[in-house]
Amino acid sequence: MNPDPDVDLNDTFHTLSYKVVGFVQSPQFINTIGRGTSQIGKGTADVFAVIPEQDFNMSVYTEAYMTFKDSVGLRTYSDDYTSKIEVHTKAVEQALTGMPEQRLSEVREEGQAKLDEAKQQIVDAKQQLADAEKKLSDAKIKLDEGEHSYQEGVDQLQSELAKGQDKLDRATKELDKGRAELAQNKQKISAGQAKLQEAREQLDAQKREVQPKLAGGRELAGSLKQIAALPPDNIPQSQRDQLVAGAKAADATLGQAVAGYMAGEVDAATLKQAIGAFEQGLNQVEQQLTAAEQELNSKAKELESGAAQLKTAEKKLAQGELDWTQGKEALAKAKQEGEAKLAKAKADLDQGRRDYEEGLTTYRQEKKDADAKIADGERDLSKGQQKLDDLKLPKVYVLDRDSNPGYTEFEDNADRLASIAKAFPVFFFLIAALVSLTTMTRMVEEQRLQIGTLKALGYSNGDIMRKFLVYGTLASVLATAAGLAVGFTLFPTIIYNAYGSLYNLPEVRINFHISYSLMSLIVAMLCTTVTAFTAARVELRSNAAVLMRPKAPKSGSRIFLERIPFIWRQLNFTGKVTARNLFRYKQRMFMTVCGVAGCTALILTGFGLKDSIRDIAPLQYGKIMKYNAAVVFKDESSPAGINSYHKLIEDTPEITGTLNVTQEAMQAVRKGVNSQEIHLFIPESTEQLSDFVVLRQRGHEQILNLPDDGAIVTEKLAKLFNLHIGSTLVIQNNSNDSFELKIAGITENYAMHYVYMTPHYYEMVFGKQPQFNMQMLNYSNHDSSFEDQFGEKLTANERVAMVSFTSGVSGSFKDTMDSMNVVVVVLIISAAALAFVVLYNLTNINVSERIRELSTIKVLGFYDQEVTRYIYRENMILTVLGIIAGDFLGIVLHRFVLKTAEVDVMMFSPTVHWLSYGYAAVLTLLFSGIVMITMHYKLKHIDMIEALKSVE
Repeated sequence: MNPDPDVDLNDTFHTLSYKVVGFVQSPQFINTIGRGTSQIGKGTADVFAVIPEQDFNMSVYTEAYMTFKDSVGLRTYSDDYTSKIEVHTKAVEQALTGMPEQRLSEVREEGQAKLDEAKQQIVDAKQQLADAEKKLSDAKIKLDEGEHSYQEGVDQLQSELAKGQDKLDRATKELDKGRAELAQNKQKISAGQAKLQEAREQLDAQKREVQPKLAGGRELAGSLKQIAALPPDNIPQSQRDQLVAGAKAADATLGQAVAGYMAGEVDAATLKQAIGAFEQGLNQVEQQLTAAEQELNSKAKELESGAAQLKTAEKKLAQGELDWTQGKEALAKAKQEGEAKLAKAKADLDQGRRDYEEGLTTYRQEKKDADAKIADGERDLSKGQQKLDDLKLPKVYVLDRDSNPGYTEFEDNADRLASIAKAFPVFFFLIAALVSLTTMTRMVEEQRLQIGTLKALGYSNGDIMRKFLVYGTLASVLATAAGLAVGFTLFPTIIYNAYGSLYNLPEVRINFHISYSLMSLIVAMLCTTVTAFTAARVELRSNAAVLMRPKAPKSGSRIFLERIPFIWRQLNFTGKVTARNLFRYKQRMFMTVCGVAGCTALILTGFGLKDSIRDIAPLQYGKIMKYNAAVVFKDESSPAGINSYHKLIEDTPEITGTLNVTQEAMQAVRKGVNSQEIHLFIPESTEQLSDFVVLRQRGHEQILNLPDDGAIVTEKLAKLFNLHIGSTLVIQNNSNDSFELKIAGITENYAMHYVYMTPHYYEMVFGKQPQFNMQMLNYSNHDSSFEDQFGEKLTANERVAMVSFTSGVSGSFKDTMDSMNVVVVVLIISAAALAFVVLYNLTNINVSERIRELSTIKVLGFYDQEVTRYIYRENMILTVLGIIAGDFLGIVLHRFVLKTAEVDVMMFSPTVHWLSYGYAAVLTLLFSGIVMITMHYKLKHIDMIEALKSVE
């Protein structure tokens, strides 16, 4: 899930979804609470992931990690390592000189290329829109043309069908007419053939009739021609009569001419003329016959032609009928095909119209989106060009391990533990030295008689001293071995595991440090062996006779209280004896008071640390951070989401107040000081701020008001950076841009670093108005079930990115501080055990030294309880004095430990509760009581006679 919608992760990564296949730890992220800053999301990194290199969508590497040959094997945090890294850091910075200019040029070239590519993409997008619009326009034209063509097709089909039908109708009429004509022609042909047959028969009859006449006429004309050449007289009468008869029979005119010729009335020329006329008549008759026959032949031919035409007409008619049938079928088929084609064209046209409408709708929608994207792209392009033009010279940062907050914090915590480890052992060693010194001195003094006896027997001082040196050395070595066994195994494991919740640490490795061991052994031997050597050397200066007699008791003298009559007279006998005994043994009194004071101081410091750690949560999230919940908004929310959030807040009657706030994570920087992560806190209204966050100096009740010309910083940040009112604090954002803040006040705070400012001052510093990304809520119902239900409603809202309840934060913070409680418990237990040992040892020595005195008062009639009270009264007074002194010493030690044990992002409460003073006093008194109970049994069994005669 992208924590920042404003950032396109595809610009950085090829793959955005991964399957978790394992968990790793990295030395770059050893801190479990914070892992540095981030330029996306809430500004801080909570987790890290390791992915393949090919999944990055980046053209350049953004970081380079370097190792140096001469630093391999050097101990981290050592001065040698630090000095070498400083030299290499300067060398790398020198080598990278000119890199910013080169990188700026490369970025501008690459950026301009991308901008040009984006410009071309916008141009291409516009061209694509234009092409799409043209395609739609062409499609519209084609659709209109298609509709026009379809309509023309319909009209043409109808016209063609009408023409075809008309043609069929005409063909039908022509067929009917042809059939009628064919029938009529058949009838005419039949009639013509009948008439032709009849004419043929008449002609044949006429020819049979005329042809003999023609033949006879021609024969007659020939004879007459011959006769015309002859004189009529030469022609016989019979012949003339025959000729005249024949001529008259043939032609009346010819007969008259022949008769006239024969009669001599007509000359030969006339006869010849008459013969010629007769022959002409014969020719005419013959021609008429021939013409008639030709006409008949012509008629026959016409009939034959008509018959042939009739057959042709029949064939044509049959073909016409076939063509008509085929035309009718073709017309029906053409109609079917045409209608099918028109139907398909209509369907295609309708589909094209639907596709066009869908395409037009899609185009309009996509054009709207494309226009918006193009507009956004042009705005982004303009912004990108502006950003490219406004690019400043980049910076190259050469950072060492100190830039890693976990690295430096681990070193700081280790230094703090080292400081504690240096402070507390001093007290423990001093108290242990006090006990050892007293014990060894007392042991040597108790051996006076044996020392004197050995000297009387001839033992040298060296031989006698060797006994005490061997004893002291064995005690030192054995005790040191036991202490080192516990110190190298138990305590490191407990403390290391306690800090395991703060860091990703490997398993603890127990190492034996010879230096620490020798140091402990030397200190132990100084407290025992050297003490025994010194005490024995003092005793050995006396001769055997002196040593074999007990030490003379100290002479009594007036004490200071006796010089104050007003007090001294008020004391009874027991009180006076107790006072004289206390001041009589000043060394023992001083040692007892110092021992008890040291133990009490250690116990009080332990309980004080517990109080300081335990007070952080109620102080931070009860008196300072008074809001109940913090709601973080998403960077972008729809108006509907904003309205639904406001309605959810208004519909929740338990809510008593809201405050809009801007929070930004930045870094406070100063040379020589570890960089600190800070949270800018800008409230929308300062009037209601005290209802949610209380700003005031520690120990004061007056609430600080946020000014418009400065910022208020938290107390620990002011201590780390040595800030005071009027100082300047330099902070950096995620882009390493620096800004200066004027300090107007310092407020109490115990966890994290905050910088409070008004919106007006924020705008003055950063040149922009704050974007309120968080809302703080106060409500009256603090039940966990209400918070769970209310949290679910808030998380489900579109506008809400994260919800945090102070009850949960306070609980988590308390759990985190349990790691320090372990150290505190170790200190308390160790101090308590040491207190018991000190009291027991000093009381035991006191009883041993005063055995004759105690035996004497027992002989004088003191009861066992009175003897115990006799000693216990002195011990109680010394214990109370030690407790009082230990309280003052514990306050100093507690403040020293707080100063050294605090982490950078946290400040402990310096207050020690009165109950802790009580616990320290009660524990000390308890141990004192236990010791006295033990001593009571010892005092009951004192052998008075043996003690009193020991001098003899």
